[in-house]
Amino acid sequence: MFYFHHLHNQAQVRSRGYGIGNHVVGLPPHAKDYYYTQPGSPYNDASIKPLTFMGELDETNGGGGGGRPYKNEKWSNRLRTPDEMQQLQTDQENKSRETMDELSQLLSTRNKKKTVAIQSRGAASTILK
Repeated sequence: MFYFHHLHNQAQVRSRGYGIGNHVVGLPPHAKDYYYTQPGSPYNDASIKPLTFMGELDETNGGGGGGRPYKNEKWSNRLRTPDEMQQLQTDQENKSRETMDELSQLLSTRNKKKTVAIQSRGAASTILK
């Protein structure tokens, strides 16, 4: 087991600030701290996850890094300009309008079939009594 400067209490081996070190135990600036950290702590090197991007706005050069990368949907909306947000909203409205038109056509053909079926059974004559 390695002990920094033969100190048994490794909790003392920590820097006093970024790039300062610790003059009491002889830790030089920018050296790694040796004290224990819990798993999942932001100070534990094993728990630091690399930043990964979900996508890219303005993909130029075939997505080769010329656009505005974002890490999630929330950030993609934050990176968009007001004009882009307006365009996205109109695209969504057009898509929902098309879906509603398809649904209304489907329902109207279904209603026509039901009306024909009711009339063929003679129900129309009993309703018109």
